[in-house]
Amino acid sequence: MNKRKWSKDSDAERYAAYPRRRGRTLHFDQRLLRRSLELLPTDRILELGYDDLETPLQLASGTVAPEVPVPQKVVSLRPTVDLVELLRQLKVSVSSGSCKLDVWLADTIPESESGLFDVVLLLAPYYLGNERVRADIATAYRALRPGGILYLQAHRRQGAETFARYTAERFRELDLVAIRAGNRLYQAVRGPARVTSRVGLDELDTTVLKETVCGFEVELETQAGVFSRRRFDLGSRLLAETMQIGPSDKVVDLGCGAGLLGIVAALISPRAEVVLLDNRLQTLKLAERNLHRNGILNATVRLSDGLNGVAGRMFDVIVTNPPLHEGGVYKATPAERFVAASSAHLGPRGQLFVLGPRTLALPRLAAPYFHECVEAAADRVNVVWSCSQPKVVGAKSSE
Repeated sequence: MNKRKWSKDSDAERYAAYPRRRGRTLHFDQRLLRRSLELLPTDRILELGYDDLETPLQLASGTVAPEVPVPQKVVSLRPTVDLVELLRQLKVSVSSGSCKLDVWLADTIPESESGLFDVVLLLAPYYLGNERVRADIATAYRALRPGGILYLQAHRRQGAETFARYTAERFRELDLVAIRAGNRLYQAVRGPARVTSRVGLDELDTTVLKETVCGFEVELETQAGVFSRRRFDLGSRLLAETMQIGPSDKVVDLGCGAGLLGIVAALISPRAEVVLLDNRLQTLKLAERNLHRNGILNATVRLSDGLNGVAGRMFDVIVTNPPLHEGGVYKATPAERFVAASSAHLGPRGQLFVLGPRTLALPRLAAPYFHECVEAAADRVNVVWSCSQPKVVGAKSSE
């Protein structure tokens, strides 16, 4: 693959910003793949690589290694809309017409695709928890035909042995085929057993949390891989208690997760119009169920990369607890991107409420986009900042 093209393209710059750290299994180890991957030109491949955007392009264009042929088809599943859009853009900008890649926004495969794949590549998303990895292994099992092969990569310090045990529970054969720099590559063969109906995220256990927030009894359904799965997050509670919602305000819960902030905003002001935005399918489905569970009628949920899902609309209040740990790696970039986009979606009197650790230094990040950014509340760990007087009013979102 011609990587020089990537450096000249804005999409490539975004790709380069995705986390790459020593000791982090966030990308397939190319040396392990070149050493162990066995493909046929007739193979259909399902690739589950999360933040790795290079490997599916290499697979689909036959550039993994000279001896690895171009397969019949590569399907990449990505659970967030931003990764899907970026991978599709990269396919157009760096590949030729021979690149046989389909990118699906999905957590698992549809029933119609069960048993139709010859090979699955799975990069274990350890940072989402063991249950999520187990669900992805279930997806791989369901996707493969009898005799199909799963290649699972995991790091020895990030649950490799545990994930190998999960794989052995389903697959007929499991072998450790390669080791490098702590990364393990396992190969498992799909047996002839009939596929069970429950698969992927359907296998994740759900937890229902019940607590009083801002004087309202709130029930929240959560799952593995979702932020604050086992208890109400203290920082989110602080933000909920600090945000100011007017009687008829138009409100956005940006990066809503399971929906706590949007639900509380809707309860505080029953005549307000609340929109919950998130880029992950899993959290979107949970937020929809939680709106129904709490009897919320004045809120909706949208799948969105940042604020792109409400392009052209203006709001009175935006609240966000930005995701600062992308792929298990701390980064302030998402917070800055959310702040920049929010300034273009708030009126002159609009307010942005942001939660984060004190080390986030949000006033500095917000200075190019808001005239005022002050600390509105704090506890031992978290700070809520209130940003007002946006410098970009009604302009096109910087996203």
